[in-house]
Amino acid sequence: MLLASALIGFASGSRTFLAIALTAWAVSFGWVDTGVTFFDWLGAPALAAVLTLLAFGELYGDKQPQMGARTRFPALLARLLAGGIAGGALAAGADMAWLGVGMGAGAALIGTFATYRMRKWLAGRLGRDLPAALFEDALTLLLAVAALALIAS
Repeated sequence: MLLASALIGFASGSRTFLAIALTAWAVSFGWVDTGVTFFDWLGAPALAAVLTLLAFGELYGDKQPQMGARTRFPALLARLLAGGIAGGALAAGADMAWLGVGMGAGAALIGTFATYRMRKWLAGRLGRDLPAALFEDALTLLLAVAALALIAS
């Protein structure tokens, strides 16, 4: 459970809304059991739909040159919150919700800076940012799906 919380948190460090949107859908469909906890609200289909729209907006906006740095305080705080909530939800079914929150938020912090550095390095090697950004999107999606697969299995 905690590995899944760490993976989903790391993914939140890269894209704030992608991991939590996928988590919300997984809770909504019953693939992730949050038990009777604080995280029950994450299973509302309307919330999952809104988070999905925000995720698509973020995926588009991230490619825009005027997008602010993810490492600045407001964006970093959002990533920590999203990672903590998603991580807590994944660990809630095993009565480890608050450990999951910590693991998710901590991994989101690491993921924020690690994926930022990875993308800058890759963009420099490729000579363009767009391919690096698309690779980062794919990696983030893969990590989030892997985290959910660990819980659902």
